[in-house]
Amino acid sequence: MLLPFSSLKRAFPRAPLIRTYYESVALLIEMCADDQARRTSSSRELAMALLRFGAAGPAPVPAGAMAALEASAQAGVVRRVNRLLRPDSELSYHAGAFIMGGSAFLLASVTCLWHIPV
Repeated sequence: MLLPFSSLKRAFPRAPLIRTYYESVALLIEMCADDQARRTSSSRELAMALLRFGAAGPAPVPAGAMAALEASAQAGVVRRVNRLLRPDSELSYHAGAFIMGGSAFLLASVTCLWHIPV
């Protein structure tokens, strides 16, 4: 998942938008891993482990490591802990429905425009 974004990040190292995309996708991957870990442990245990890990400070990053080990991960750790401890603060049902409806509308519009003869 990160390979296209890491390639773009290496190709354009000074582009802040690409760096933001890379960090966002990396954070989402870590949140997916949190969701998987939540199946076997409680949210509080995971949050405490993340806080201990985040408080340990920067460490050398092994090859192939994910976003949790990068230097800019402090804000990501805080967001992950907040998400684990307060899952109700995520997107509401209405906001999610609006986003899905808007996406479906855009997809349908592009598909219809694609088939209009020129």
